[in-house]
Amino acid sequence: MKRFKRELSPIGDNSCFTIQNHYDAKFDYPVHLHPEYEINVVLHTDGTRIIGDSKEGFRKNDIALVGPNLLHAWRSEKQQGVRVITIQFSKELFEFNLLKKEGMQSISKLLEDSKQGIIFKKRDFIEIKNKILALIDLFDFRGFIAFLELLHTMSKSDYRLALSSTPYLSDFEDSVDNRIEKVCHYISQHFDKKIAIEEAANIINLSPSAFSHYFKRYTYRSFTEYLLDIRLKKACQLLIESDTPIAIIHAKCGFTNASNFNRIFKKAKALTPRAYRQKFGLKVV
Repeated sequence: MKRFKRELSPIGDNSCFTIQNHYDAKFDYPVHLHPEYEINVVLHTDGTRIIGDSKEGFRKNDIALVGPNLLHAWRSEKQQGVRVITIQFSKELFEFNLLKKEGMQSISKLLEDSKQGIIFKKRDFIEIKNKILALIDLFDFRGFIAFLELLHTMSKSDYRLALSSTPYLSDFEDSVDNRIEKVCHYISQHFDKKIAIEEAANIINLSPSAFSHYFKRYTYRSFTEYLLDIRLKKACQLLIESDTPIAIIHAKCGFTNASNFNRIFKKAKALTPRAYRQKFGLKVV
């Protein structure tokens, strides 16, 4: 039997969820799984959605919720102008019987149904999409409240199950080499400094070439892409939650200079750091 890879999701110990926002998405992830829940949004393309042993086409846009350890992947020939937003959150987020509390029953059912994969119908697409887009720019308490509101909206929508039978079980590599966790922890502690791939490779005694393949095997992105995601997330937090001058933020987040920071930030967020801060009605400094 084919053994599918387990993805290592970049959810920090103190994070409720993580969001990855990709423009001109390449759809080069293999069919994979992970222990986290995942909401996946595909915009501006036709393609194929794989969930468990289900394989279906979609047109223009797609939103799905995939439960823990359920195989999934999206495929599309188009890349230019395509946007993919992925939200991942841990099963441990709702410990202490939170889902049994008053008002949480519909979310509890949503997460239970996600074990078979959930597809959201077109009539609910715009409302769910808008809540997800708003969530991208929120952090801490406001972000968590908006996240719960998103789940509540999804739970009240007219969704359908991707799998008509019981949850699809697959043979997969359950263990994650603790070396990759060691590297990811190092990145989270030193992202504000220059980290060369040789330095990261030395942490676990691999050559840069071997490390590059090893790192992508577990994170499904290159070392450079992973590091950039961490830096951009921190930059967004500083822009929204602090009055740190923009001229200083780039150094706090590990960017080499202000012009490089502005260029990369605008490509990722479709806004300059200044415009991003103004978007929230904050004073630009």
